[in-house]
Amino acid sequence: MDDHSSLSWIGFTDLFLHLFIFFLAGFMLLKYFAATQVEEARAAKDMTKDVVAQYEECGKQKGQMGKACQSLLAEYDKAIDSKFNSLVTCRKQKTRLENELQQCEIELATTRRLVSDSKKREELAAAFGQIISQALSVLEKLKKEMESNLPIQIDRRPDRLFFDMGVSFSFNKTRIPPKQKQAIINIGNTFRKILDRQVPITKSNGRFYRLHEIMRIVIEGHADYKKRRKDDQLTNYTVSKDRAFEVMKLLMGKSALVPPKYKMSIAGFAEYGRQPKFTQEEKTNKALIRRRMRRVTISIVPDYDELLMEGRK
Repeated sequence: MDDHSSLSWIGFTDLFLHLFIFFLAGFMLLKYFAATQVEEARAAKDMTKDVVAQYEECGKQKGQMGKACQSLLAEYDKAIDSKFNSLVTCRKQKTRLENELQQCEIELATTRRLVSDSKKREELAAAFGQIISQALSVLEKLKKEMESNLPIQIDRRPDRLFFDMGVSFSFNKTRIPPKQKQAIINIGNTFRKILDRQVPITKSNGRFYRLHEIMRIVIEGHADYKKRRKDDQLTNYTVSKDRAFEVMKLLMGKSALVPPKYKMSIAGFAEYGRQPKFTQEEKTNKALIRRRMRRVTISIVPDYDELLMEGRK
């Protein structure tokens, strides 16, 4: 080998060595970079696992917190429902108590009015007692004047009078006997004079009442205990009512006892009303008893409603 060939071989060897070193260095660098990337990838993977674990842990905590929140919300809902129900119950109780209070106030007002009315009635009863006493003296005088025509009986109660005229109607008849009509008219005139009197009871305006303003006339019809037919239970009621009606017509037409100035009404009692009084000797005379039962009674009774209403004004 000559020098030129030797130099060429040396140059090639150097070149190859340099290339080898270069590639080795490049390989080492690549290996280094590859190892670095692998480590970074592993680190990133580990980090990802940590992140995933943290995320999962957060998810679990979130689930637990969600359940806790739902439980709290459920408890709050129950508490709110309980409070609301309590409120509704309280409102119902309040309404009930208010209604009871209102009812108590009404009952109290009613009781006070009744007490007031009771006291007023007692005062009025005393006043009517005096009035009845005065009327009784007049009617007793009238009774003495008419005893020859009519078997008159007077029944006094504390605040009213029953004037039994003793008009003797025929059996099951309602026509007033002609000979007794004038006596009934005279009785009506006397009652009218009594009712026109001024009495010591004052109105809310301070004026005194007339007796006809605070007393009513009740004409009671009566019948005996014998009926026309056994199966007719209403006959005596009809007959007694019609007898009272006939007397009322006569008083309105001939004695000027005309409503509404004079408050007048009728009632039929059949044989069950107030009975006439008889002596021991008369009680054995059935014909007399039946004849005396077929009669009409005029009563004057106080109109307490009118007075109590006036007292509340």
